Amino acid sequence: MRDHSPSGRIRGGRAILAKLLILLSVTANDPGLVPSLLIPGFHEFRRGGKRGYIYAVSEAVIISYYGISSYERRTLLNYSRSYVFEHAGTLLPTSYNESWRVVESSISYEDYVEDLYRTARQMYPDDPAKQDEYVEMSKPNYYWNWDGSQSFLEFQNLMRRYRGIGSRKTIALGLIVLNHLASGIDYLVSKSIKSAGLDVDLKTYLGPQELTMSLNYRF
Repeated sequence: MRDHSPSGRIRGGRAILAKLLILLSVTANDPGLVPSLLIPGFHEFRRGGKRGYIYAVSEAVIISYYGISSYERRTLLNYSRSYVFEHAGTLLPTSYNESWRVVESSISYEDYVEDLYRTARQMYPDDPAKQDEYVEMSKPNYYWNWDGSQSFLEFQNLMRRYRGIGSRKTIALGLIVLNHLASGIDYLVSKSIKSAGLDVDLKTYLGPQELTMSLNYRF
């Protein structure tokens, strides 16, 4: 069973990084690995193999998806910025930052400040001066007030979509790195097979969660 949690994705990213470092250490003794790491499928193109097209097409598709997602994310942020100005009366920065999260978290400036006071009373139950100091240091320097719960909820949905696209972009970046790694591994395995004089077909599959390679021996 695969682990799709954030910690699982972090472990997966570390595993990919470890493999990349191993491959980079190999390049010192095998400079032929470098072109296949930089240009997925290079070694296959050089010998006229069909797998080179698989790597090239995968790279083109993933990069295109990343570019489309970037455009979609920017367009969504611009729309959301206009939406906030129209329905909450404040103009947020052009880049997503803490201000966006604050406006998403409370329906109005007053509600947000009241939440700060609740937190301050928990932190400093017997010290009103400290409570006021905490609120003064934490409250935003801009004002907003959503014109209704429906528009407030719609903005939260927009932000969930925005973050979702960001997660997909991160996955796309990981797949690009994995495609380059697969090409490097493919080169090393193909070289070993050729050196051993084996009649073997090497097949690779690059999926969202894994890289699979299979060897088919011909007798």
